[in-house]
Amino acid sequence: MKINMVALVGLLFLDLILVGIGIALIALVFSLWVVVVSFIASPFLVVVAHFLDFQEFTIWRIVLGSVFAALSFTVILPFAKTATSKVKQLFINYFVFHQQSLYK
Repeated sequence: MKINMVALVGLLFLDLILVGIGIALIALVFSLWVVVVSFIASPFLVVVAHFLDFQEFTIWRIVLGSVFAALSFTVILPFAKTATSKVKQLFINYFVFHQQSLYK
């Protein structure tokens, strides 16, 4: 296989432009998963904070933590799975395009 030098130069400049977008997409997916984990852990953190005497136990805190956990399981978790698979497929398609355009 022979490397197309013109395509190599063009892809290097394209990669310089797209590297920031790629880092931003990875950061968005990572932050989405951090939100999912923190929402799921919120009712448990309320109970742990009560037993360690960090805060008083009030019913609205446990209710709000349970609402966050339910919201995470029903809405945010499926969205995070879909977003992760779409971003993964986007990167795979870009790498396939990269290989196809680079080699003659």
